[in-house]
Amino acid sequence: MKHPLLSLVLVLCLLAGFPVAPAEAGADTSVPKIVRTGYTLPDPNVPDPSAVPRTGYIYEYQQMIASFNNWQYEYVYHTWSQMLKELENGDIDLMANVSYTPERAKKYDFSAFPLRIETYYIFVPVAKADEYPNAEALRGKKVGVARSTTTDDQLREWNEKNQAGIKIVEFKDFQSRRDALDRGDIDAIAEFTSRVEIGTYVVPVVRYGSSNSYIAVSKKRPDILKEVNEALAMINVYNPAFQVNLSQKYFLHSADAAILTAEDRLWFKKHGTIRIGYLRHMAPFIEEGPDGEARGMFRDLINHGFKAFELDNTVEYVPYDDPDELKQDLIAHKINAALPVYDTPWEDEKLHLLQTPNVVSMQMYCVSRTDEPTTKDTIIAVADDLPPQLKFVKEYFPDNEIRHYKTEDEVIEALHKGEADAAFMNPYLISIYLQGETKLHQTLLDNTENLTIAVSPVDHPLFMAISRMNTLWGESSIRESLLRHTDESFVPSFWYFVQRHYKEVLLLTAFGVMLLTFIIAFAVFRTRQKRQADRIARHDFLTGLENRRAYDEQILALEKNPPQHCAISMIDINGLKAANDTIGHKAGDELIRGVAACLKKTFADPRCAGAPYFGYRIGGDEFTVICLVDDALFCQIVETFRGHIAAWKGEFCDALSISFGWASHEEFPEASIDELLHKADKRMYADKAAYYRQAGIDRRKH
Repeated sequence: MKHPLLSLVLVLCLLAGFPVAPAEAGADTSVPKIVRTGYTLPDPNVPDPSAVPRTGYIYEYQQMIASFNNWQYEYVYHTWSQMLKELENGDIDLMANVSYTPERAKKYDFSAFPLRIETYYIFVPVAKADEYPNAEALRGKKVGVARSTTTDDQLREWNEKNQAGIKIVEFKDFQSRRDALDRGDIDAIAEFTSRVEIGTYVVPVVRYGSSNSYIAVSKKRPDILKEVNEALAMINVYNPAFQVNLSQKYFLHSADAAILTAEDRLWFKKHGTIRIGYLRHMAPFIEEGPDGEARGMFRDLINHGFKAFELDNTVEYVPYDDPDELKQDLIAHKINAALPVYDTPWEDEKLHLLQTPNVVSMQMYCVSRTDEPTTKDTIIAVADDLPPQLKFVKEYFPDNEIRHYKTEDEVIEALHKGEADAAFMNPYLISIYLQGETKLHQTLLDNTENLTIAVSPVDHPLFMAISRMNTLWGESSIRESLLRHTDESFVPSFWYFVQRHYKEVLLLTAFGVMLLTFIIAFAVFRTRQKRQADRIARHDFLTGLENRRAYDEQILALEKNPPQHCAISMIDINGLKAANDTIGHKAGDELIRGVAACLKKTFADPRCAGAPYFGYRIGGDEFTVICLVDDALFCQIVETFRGHIAAWKGEFCDALSISFGWASHEEFPEASIDELLHKADKRMYADKAAYYRQAGIDRRKH
């Protein structure tokens, strides 16, 4: 951060409970402030720039800042260098995505907090990638760059420092650089990786620099600088996940995530077949299927990653029973990678192996004959087919007696017979082995099991690719793959059913219709299993409401078939962080459950009977309610809900406060479902800001 003193003042103001930029006395906050902002387009020759849809990470960040400050932007379109001149002259008020330099700081002010980090690469056409195995291959080549930009400055500094010998050619805009590259007038272009216009027709050769990106403000507008800094601070307090979510939305599949240098790509091209060793009994993560081929989430992850990186290498999966043998073959370079790995990074470092970031992290369950807590006298059963179980027990229960069994089925049988008292399983194993189980108790633990991938250091380009595959694919895709392979792995046999329902089978045999009834019971059993898996995937266990996944599906359905009446409300709990910090997470959980309870009471109220609605918990303290009713009935629903909120009283908290915003088709007849969501969310944040401002509460602590 390049303004440490200003940043310290901002933080101290927040901690002390004083507003950073108080509203001026008598100011009419209902009238939006007009703020002139510079906006550049890849092609400056567009006849009507205002008709080009505005989108992207920086654009949405600016919209959130405008929402907090009640601004209305007036967009000014020019080239980047012209915009900077207008900002210096005060012809525009601010520009976003500007890198800080001491020289620029003399001309205009910068926000106290950065918006993101920009990374700079030299790109060459895909068709010529093999000609550039490293940076040395660029010597004497012409590299196009934007004139009078940080990209230009850092390229010149890198060229001089490394004596790279490239010839730098300046251009006024991106389109002219791309046209010159297509014509062959230049050999490469220098760009930052978040530029969406780069596309896939070029590949990076070398990374030559990076810088933080800020909002630059005209020195004639100190009022706007204060409001920018206040908004950035409030976004961090009210919605700390905003930046992460925005990055996932725009950069999950961008060049930032999918960068493979020409040198790395050359390694894959020369290497040929990639051999990956795996433990054959680790469903649903990976296992050897009935056809002898590997199947599971990790294989799906690798397949998606190779497609995302556009790698055509053959991947050979080698099954192992012994995890030690798997590791030894990786060390001996008989295989290129091993999965799943459950060792700590320190353990793999001692073996001189590279370990990717966690692919999966799961809370574990204790499965036992009684609901008594685990003590040092508890006898623990482990399955030798599942090596992570033994590792987990030795780490968290080192003093307990351990009894070994070959398979997970034998572990469960040992629990039923009383040969062991407890076993530890991840939630997916429970879905595979304990469907319909009523005699064994399941207790959720605070302890987690983490699974990742190990790669030999000699195969570093492979590590660089695999370590980013979970980011490219996304957590939701990983979870969906695990659920699918969990269902795939649970295929109960005839004897499995007979052993657990032998009384029913004998009774049916007496009546002579055993086979028919068995088929029906089997079908019902499978249907229940699928329904349970579907419910687990779509419900929030803390509140009983549906979760973010169900919410996304409902929004997609409404967008495809818009209803005649639709009112959408966004709800956020006030003071949740303070409750967690001062009383404990039990109090925070009580507040979250309290909102859910008030929603359920509202729609159970006779005054609201018959209202088609959908209620969701979409985040930590965020809820959404969708009602397919007109505004008159919805206002009555809101009034009933607020009454329940006002009357609520908990065991740990005496009151419940929420911020609320809603929008409807009746109010905005031309708005899409997505636009209604945005309007409701904006109103909710305005309500929250008003609540903290009127209550005089320290936002950082609430």
